[in-house]
Amino acid sequence: MLPADLLRVAGVGLRARRLRAALSALGVAIGIASMVAVLGISDSSKAGLVAELDQLGTNLLTVTPGQTFLGHDAQLPQSAARAVRGLAVVRSTAAVTAVSISARRSPFIEAAETSGITVDATDSHLLEALGGTVLRGRFLGAGNERYPEVVLGAVAAQRLGVHGLTVHGRPVQVYLGSSWFTVAGVLGPQPLAPEIERAALIGYPVAERLFGTTRHATALYVRADPERVLQAAVLLPATADPQNPEQTQVSRPSDAIQRAPTPRARSPPCSSAWARSRCSSEEWGSPT
Repeated sequence: MLPADLLRVAGVGLRARRLRAALSALGVAIGIASMVAVLGISDSSKAGLVAELDQLGTNLLTVTPGQTFLGHDAQLPQSAARAVRGLAVVRSTAAVTAVSISARRSPFIEAAETSGITVDATDSHLLEALGGTVLRGRFLGAGNERYPEVVLGAVAAQRLGVHGLTVHGRPVQVYLGSSWFTVAGVLGPQPLAPEIERAALIGYPVAERLFGTTRHATALYVRADPERVLQAAVLLPATADPQNPEQTQVSRPSDAIQRAPTPRARSPPCSSAWARSRCSSEEWGSPT
């Protein structure tokens, strides 16, 4: 058939079967609208993710000990934080060391009932490295890191039932190990370090005195120069552990958010020794 004949036949079909033509047009319109809506949601989610990453920063790196050649858990040197802090590409560094005790609201609760709360010894640079905020109270510093005071992550405070720093005019206390600690502050959300949200943080001096904690960090949080993040990732293993750089893992938590299906997904897989017990951020690759 000629093109003119095809147009005439099509026109006759549309006039003779108006309901079918209308339903076909409606189906095409619904299909186009659905595609536009799906693409719009994707673009909106991507814009939200970019905005969240811009706010949190993509220059946060974590350094954790990996495993030895024989498969044993490695250990960072006690000087790792100080050495990393001296790098020109690093803006701030904070060390965190796990303390093998439980955090409870009272000694009448079984020590095994931890509610997923961990106890960590840390230094005063942690808040700066994470870019976090204190919702209530104050963070650890030179004035209180030597005393039995604790700063709770947002999730830890909720699970311990701590809604303020005082009750009936008396300071709120929690039971760490076998000692009472006064709650000095409560942190805000930490999207790039969810393990800190579930932690009770104490100072290194009091952790050493009461629990014999060493300064072998189980994690280093490093805030690198935004323009030299890749360079920092290359330098960190040999700087943190010069004798065994291959046993050091470097990760970037923001990569886990970028690869997540939604901007709110923040639970990456656990890979290193620190991550297996604390579920830290996804391994980002460690130069050897």
